[in-house]
Amino acid sequence: MEEESKFKKYLYNQISLGIAIAGAVFWILSYINNPVNQVKLDIALIQKDIQVISNEHVKYTQSADDRDKAIVSLEKKLDEVIIILKTKNVIK
Repeated sequence: MEEESKFKKYLYNQISLGIAIAGAVFWILSYINNPVNQVKLDIALIQKDIQVISNEHVKYTQSADDRDKAIVSLEKKLDEVIIILKTKNVIK
């Protein structure tokens, strides 16, 4: 009976030690893995920001080109009006 009690205590201690070691290993792995996951998340967010900035730049460039074309078109029309006014001697 006493030997059985000692064996139960020994078994309990060994199981407790195994659980403690497994918990420590799990904690260490999660501690090491957490910064890696955070870096991956940060990289994904930076890539998304770069994509948004790139898309906005393309939109801005396209709208600037459209504005430039409109300005050139207006300048041509103004030149035509000036030529017409000069031919009618309205302006010199």
